[in-house]
Amino acid sequence: MRWTLEALGVVAFVIYGLTFGHRPQAENVAVQLPGLTQEVRVVFLSDPHRSWYFAASRIRAAVELARKAQPQLVLLGGDYVTGHRRYAQSCAAELRRLRPPLGAIAVLGNHDHWVGPQTVREALERAGVRVLENQTAVVEVSGGRLAILGVGDTGTGHAEVAKAFRDAPAGTPAIVLSHNPDVVYLLGGRKPALVLCGHTHGGQLAWVGRFLVKSRFGQSHPAGLYHFRGDKVYVTRGVGAIMPPLRVGCRPEVTILDLQPARSTAHGTPEARPRSRATARTSGG
Repeated sequence: MRWTLEALGVVAFVIYGLTFGHRPQAENVAVQLPGLTQEVRVVFLSDPHRSWYFAASRIRAAVELARKAQPQLVLLGGDYVTGHRRYAQSCAAELRRLRPPLGAIAVLGNHDHWVGPQTVREALERAGVRVLENQTAVVEVSGGRLAILGVGDTGTGHAEVAKAFRDAPAGTPAIVLSHNPDVVYLLGGRKPALVLCGHTHGGQLAWVGRFLVKSRFGQSHPAGLYHFRGDKVYVTRGVGAIMPPLRVGCRPEVTILDLQPARSTAHGTPEARPRSRATARTSGG
């Protein structure tokens, strides 16, 4: 009887992790940035991990949830494929459907570098996504300007923070976009308005521990909004999964960032706070 119950528990765990656990969830976060005069809505997606075991339909569900938010700008945090470069095209085809008015900007992740960064880059660019590697893109938004600093992946040795900051215009709110949250340890005295990262999957199997997190920062800060050494850092749980392809305790995430003009608090620092959640059903496997 005991073994039967344990077996049923394992089966239920796997079924949940393969099905309901993969339904994407929207996380609404309001962040105040000095230098803005009007609110700007940005969607942040990371870690699609298109592969033989992670279908394009799952990425499509996250894209649809992102589209409903009607963002002005989309930022993409890397790891578009796993296992082989041939999945780059089908992943990019889903991301093409985002079509935000101010465009989409991306960085590459460790899995992209492992299988073929040039192939992944070209697929994204054909889909209308601008890919940054230690570069700055300045975006004209309704509330002023944003400098998106795309820093290369730290885990594969591609991060050059000084190079990414070199062309960042003074007085413009700077958002560091980088795949691995360990980039926070490379910032030194540089103070961007916000740091956006993925890579951790929130632990992916967070219910039984965060053993899938391959990040020094992510072990203690696996997902969510943090204040770290004076920097605001947001780590998304991401969209996809690596082996085992289960998600338990940390559903896939579509991050909806409402960037707002800064207001002084009682402590004299801008506020950053989570808002609400929404979910979407996904098909395929």
